[in-house]
Amino acid sequence: MTTDDEIQNDVLGEQIDLDCIEAGTMVFSQVPDHPDKFTRETVLTTAEQLINGDRAKDYGDASENFQRIANLWKPILGVEVTATDVALCLTQLKVARLITSPAHKDSWVDAAGYIALGGEIANKEQSK
Repeated sequence: MTTDDEIQNDVLGEQIDLDCIEAGTMVFSQVPDHPDKFTRETVLTTAEQLINGDRAKDYGDASENFQRIANLWKPILGVEVTATDVALCLTQLKVARLITSPAHKDSWVDAAGYIALGGEIANKEQSK
């Protein structure tokens, strides 16, 4: 049996997802379709806009989010997992996808974002 709160949460979750998709579409629409205009600057600028913009608002602090993911992965993998490990694994996910689809721009941008977040998180973890 579903409660009104559960239905409302589902509706809100769908709206958040739609808002996130719409925001991502706006950022990615700025990525040029023409290959010679898809430069290192475009990849890095787009990644920066995503990780410091709507994704930061939607998902909260990256190190806290990645630590939540690490905590969820630990019982599945049966080993200690850090937020840095999450950044590395998510980056490798993008690399694996790029092996099949090397021209997929979103994966290059996402990988750059995960590397940037991972570097920041690793630095924080090291200084603790």
